[in-house]
Amino acid sequence: MVDRSSPTSRKRVYERAKKRLKDGVSIGIFPEGLVPTEDVVLAPFKNGAFSLAIEHQIPIVPITLPDCKKRFPFQFSYKYWVGKPGIVRANVHAPIETEGMTKDDMPALKEKVYQFVAEKLKEEGYR
Repeated sequence: MVDRSSPTSRKRVYERAKKRLKDGVSIGIFPEGLVPTEDVVLAPFKNGAFSLAIEHQIPIVPITLPDCKKRFPFQFSYKYWVGKPGIVRANVHAPIETEGMTKDDMPALKEKVYQFVAEKLKEEGYR
């Protein structure tokens, strides 16, 4: 977990992620860096995941969770205890390669992944 209000926390989490990747361990990152409010389908992405992927020349594997707002609405609307049991799908999409990319490519990569995820959520009925 990262405390976004703390530069020390942000740096520590980033360094731990770099170490794990160097050790060959895959990591999962929610690039929005927050729990979006009820009216937000997909918040802007932060740079960290994309910077790590380019630095380590590893692919990004987008995963969409289209059922979260249906199963856990309290998380998004702050109405506690209104969630319901059921299946939460994790749609694992094809990897997006970063091989040969540099830090200069990061904004375009981040936008490409954002648009891809947004389109997949739109296909699930989110607008």
